Amino acid sequence: MISSPDVQEDLIDDNDNSVDQEFVLRNRLFDMVIGDWDRHEDQWRWASFEDGKGKRYRPIPRDRDQTFFMNEGILPKIASRRWAMAKIEGFNDEVRWAPGFNFNARFFDRVFMNEPDRETWQAMIQLVQDSLTDESIESAINLWPENIYALTGEKTINILKARRDHLQDYALEFYESLAKNVNV
Repeated sequence: MISSPDVQEDLIDDNDNSVDQEFVLRNRLFDMVIGDWDRHEDQWRWASFEDGKGKRYRPIPRDRDQTFFMNEGILPKIASRRWAMAKIEGFNDEVRWAPGFNFNARFFDRVFMNEPDRETWQAMIQLVQDSLTDESIESAINLWPENIYALTGEKTINILKARRDHLQDYALEFYESLAKNVNV
């Protein structure tokens, strides 16, 4: 496993090396569903696989400390507005503004998700939605300790289902923001 800067260096050093950008996209879509807004370059490690002449890199997410982030109270709500720190909007039924929510990953996304087109995004959105069935969401959250589940389990399940169901709306909003200026 290597770091994101090391992957970037390997990509520059040898044009036979590549990143599985559809896999990156799938992971980033999952980040939006679970509400993990802190996905900058250091939040990933990379596995490499031999791919003909070069290496093919796949991301491994790490440091999931902002997942299911709750933003409660009047001051945090004000701070999460577009003109302030939109990324801390909190884990709610919907993503208010996808580009702001994904702000911490802006450099990562522009480097490692510059190839997938709109059709690929739509296919990956569908894959994530199809993979996150009601049953899989419920069984995962039901693994929580009883005392934690009693506090927020049902609410978390409902939010995850809503975010999954509306993933296309905010994911395509995010795609449009990335597509305006593409890094090559």
